[in-house]
Amino acid sequence: TSVASGRLTADAAMALLDELWRGYSGEAFALACRQLEESWAPERPRGDRIDDIDTLCLNMVLGAAIERYGFSWDAPGMKSVNVAVLALAQEHAEVMERQRRIQKLIFSMFPGCFGISDRSEREGGKAVRVLGREADAQSQAKVLESATGGQAGHGTTVMER
Repeated sequence: TSVASGRLTADAAMALLDELWRGYSGEAFALACRQLEESWAPERPRGDRIDDIDTLCLNMVLGAAIERYGFSWDAPGMKSVNVAVLALAQEHAEVMERQRRIQKLIFSMFPGCFGISDRSEREGGKAVRVLGREADAQSQAKVLESATGGQAGHGTTVMER
């Protein structure tokens, strides 16, 4: 089988990542991201903003998806799926490609929070840019963990390495 007790095969990981892509690229998620970003006070710490993004991703897309693949709909489930996807991404270029595409999409949804100047990046698969340069790795990794069940920082999306 492709999934057993929260374990993924490469095929199952790609199917999960495709499902996440569809959820994160939908208008409902984009609208929720805009509303979340607009709700932040200018002085809200970045760490708190990332926690908010993590929660949004879990509640709107990630939680239901990972539950269908045998992972729990909570922070430990996100960490478990992240470990599985990261391991598979190291061995399968297709998993890595899908993972990175999702990461860039999520990061691009919060241009005011992270200084992204071009939302078109979410469709083009190009490097995420911040004020004309690539996003700093630590900020990018933390927010991108929200997308696919991550481990580092606040623990909710798969990190790009």
